Amino acid sequence: MKKNVAKKATKKTVVVEKKKTPTTAYEKAVALYEGKEYQDALKQLDALRKEGAWKILRIKDENINVKINKQLNKQAKKKLLDMNNEEMAAAKGVANQNKERINDIVNVIAAKSKAEFTPIYEQACEEKKNAIEAAKKEYAEAVAKAKEEHHKDLEKIKSSSSKDKKIELKAAKISYASKINAANNAKFAAIDKAKEEKYLTYQTSYEYLSKLRLNKHTQGESTKYGIETYVRNFNLVNWLTKNALLLIVLTFFLILLIVSKGKILAPDFVLTSLSQIAPKIFFALGVAGLILLGGTDLSIGRLTAVGASFTLMILTMGKANDLSWFKFMINVPLGGKVVVAILFSVFICTLFTFISGFFTAKFKMHPFISTLAVQLIVYGFFQAFFSSVAAFTIDPDVQLKLGGSNGWLLVIYAIVAIAVVWFIWNKTKFGKHLYAVGGNPEAAAVSGINPMKITILAFVMAGVLYGLGGFVQAIQGGSANFNSYNGTETDAIAACVIGGVSFSGGVGTIGGVVGGTIILGFLTSCFSYLELDANIQFVIKGIIILTAVTLDCIKYIRKK
Repeated sequence: MKKNVAKKATKKTVVVEKKKTPTTAYEKAVALYEGKEYQDALKQLDALRKEGAWKILRIKDENINVKINKQLNKQAKKKLLDMNNEEMAAAKGVANQNKERINDIVNVIAAKSKAEFTPIYEQACEEKKNAIEAAKKEYAEAVAKAKEEHHKDLEKIKSSSSKDKKIELKAAKISYASKINAANNAKFAAIDKAKEEKYLTYQTSYEYLSKLRLNKHTQGESTKYGIETYVRNFNLVNWLTKNALLLIVLTFFLILLIVSKGKILAPDFVLTSLSQIAPKIFFALGVAGLILLGGTDLSIGRLTAVGASFTLMILTMGKANDLSWFKFMINVPLGGKVVVAILFSVFICTLFTFISGFFTAKFKMHPFISTLAVQLIVYGFFQAFFSSVAAFTIDPDVQLKLGGSNGWLLVIYAIVAIAVVWFIWNKTKFGKHLYAVGGNPEAAAVSGINPMKITILAFVMAGVLYGLGGFVQAIQGGSANFNSYNGTETDAIAACVIGGVSFSGGVGTIGGVVGGTIILGFLTSCFSYLELDANIQFVIKGIIILTAVTLDCIKYIRKK
């Protein structure tokens, strides 16, 4: 008898994991851009760009690598570049053919994104607001509970007959402080999480649009992204630490504005103030490079006097001056005298800063010592020759020609200097190496940078700027001798510190240096205009400098 073998069919249980329905704004944003329509659009764009835009970028990178490849000779490089350029031409043709189709897809999807993301972003803003309110409420409740428990603990300890009441009271206080600190940390953690959620929600949309448009954004999108990033990273304590000095200076300025009844904003006063600030720009730009290296310069005042005195000595040729070294310049036209004055002022200042730089770099001497020594040498040497000269004075007509009415030409000279030094700091190899050596000289040396060379060049550049500043100062002041401008280094260094150039090295910008110089110079002009006692001016400057350096030290300690 045949047995019917029944085949048992085993049912496979397939567990289908249900996707969680997005509820938060961030989850909705992620789900939106992971949706089929949005991802299909990216795939279409990738296919259209593959032989066009993507290929162009790849060939550009290959051309750069070919050009810097030292193992290839000129012929091999030319052959490879020609081949790549042929491919580049074909790729550009493909890109032009697909351009209209790509733009259509981008415009449609971008418009759709804007419409669908707007309510999600509004929800993110509401979630952040609610989360912050909840965090503050929880914090208030936790503090109230901790206070109540602490009060009970104190009453219990005080009513007990324990011999260790002092220890128990101290323990209770520590426990209370710990609870308050924990509640505070929980509050800030919740607030930070709320900010992060909102930021990530916005960033999800921004990053998708970056992929859609090859990292190109409208001005509105870029501005919005910058605001979102700033709000996300904003910290009140850090902001106050960073901007405390500016707030103090603005407070001084507002007081002066009120006292002067707005007269310090008159165009003539502003232009005159800027013309007085112009030479200080040169000195600040010069010493800023040395502070960037973690150094300083105490010889600025003496070198300014040297540059200004020689400038005036040359420009006043034609007058009776038996002490002059430049009698051969008597019949030279004004233009020739100006060129010689600038060159000699720059040469003599650069010579002495080179000496300072050499001893600083070669013997690891602190710039405070090397520049102090040079200051004494300069002062003693030139006083030995010219101590009997009261002052060299420029002719008013020459001063007007070279400085302009109210000194507007001096402002132009300063603007040119700012542009040149900005370019050197930000666009040249020397500028990058300057930051590197200032930030970490040992690491810079390991990476192939020569700290000694960079240090000497920084001092030489400072000397050039001091020489040019001495020329501008001579035109602005109209009179000088070798004992003039003592203390100029104080204002120059203070301007740099106010502008955010750190004495710890490696931190600073040209914009900050210029801003600090203008702020300090304008305050000085206002003080003089209001006939504020000179001694009080010194006190205020001292407070500003002390505050600036203190804040710089705080930032350095936190960073460390």
